[in-house]
Amino acid sequence: MINHPYGSPEFYSELFGDILADVDPKTTPNSADNILKGFYLAIDSWLDYHVDQALAFSTLKANVKRALGD
Repeated sequence: MINHPYGSPEFYSELFGDILADVDPKTTPNSADNILKGFYLAIDSWLDYHVDQALAFSTLKANVKRALGD
């Protein structure tokens, strides 16, 4: 359970702490590499999402301008 205000450094420290607790070279030798790769995958996923959203808004704007004869 997170006991700090949302968005505070302490809030994120607890989230990162949960992830870092998974580093265990004995039971999961690639855990540290997998965490880093997962971080990159998450960044790529969010970037793809926002690029898609930006394109959708560009299309919406073009359609609205066309509909309004602007």
